[in-house]
Amino acid sequence: MRILGSKPHDVVVRRGDTFRKHCTVRVKVTRAPINVTGFTFLGQIRSLAGAVLATITVTVTDAVAGEFDLIIPAATTAAIDTVANPIARYDVQWDNGTDVKTILKGAVYFETDVAL
Repeated sequence: MRILGSKPHDVVVRRGDTFRKHCTVRVKVTRAPINVTGFTFLGQIRSLAGAVLATITVTVTDAVAGEFDLIIPAATTAAIDTVANPIARYDVQWDNGTDVKTILKGAVYFETDVAL
């Protein structure tokens, strides 16, 4: 997933599976990668009512190239009640030491695992 602006990026999460999405953040106009060295990240999935359903771990894989992974462990996705919460919202923010900015946002569509 390339992040070029604030356009929503919807995702599908299957209950009981590890969710992993590789992302690259780039400047919208020039498409140059944004160096995320020293940045901290916070990501959450919240129900439509506002309850936190999961924390998204952000692991920087190549800071200079603006690359990172979004990860939700299988144990976490297994604990989500996908019947009560078939749709939720997520966002990921970064803090560069000066500003906090939401760099990813969108809907989360949960799929129920067939083998409950």
